[in-house]
Amino acid sequence: PAGAGAGGGEAAGALRQWMVDECAIGEADAAQYAALLSDDGFDSTLALSAMVDADWPAAVKKGHRRTIARQALRAVEAAAAAAAPAPKAAEGEAEGSEEEEDEPAAAPRSAMAAALMADDDDDDEEEEEE
Repeated sequence: PAGAGAGGGEAAGALRQWMVDECAIGEADAAQYAALLSDDGFDSTLALSAMVDADWPAAVKKGHRRTIARQALRAVEAAAAAAAPAPKAAEGEAEGSEEEEDEPAAAPRSAMAAALMADDDDDDEEEEEE
């Protein structure tokens, strides 16, 4: 939705409601911010997540800027994560190794640590044999 015109129309309304619901910003501040941001084209969580300091209107309080930016990034990451697993699950099922693929992704540090420890154990056994 394009947030054009005074107050940004539907885009500003949706953005205001998102700020109230997801950012816990009061109605009055959220309405003001949504109008300003959507007028500048920042009318989605994707657009908000890409903002730099110079993009923010001076009327948006610093604490609210941080909250909005953090929640926008979380929303974008959640949407990306929700979209990503479907292809991976299909690959895992086709190869019959769904559990193996999920384990390294869930705990790559643990798997790497276990592999390094196993290598260390092998080195110790070789030294003892000599």
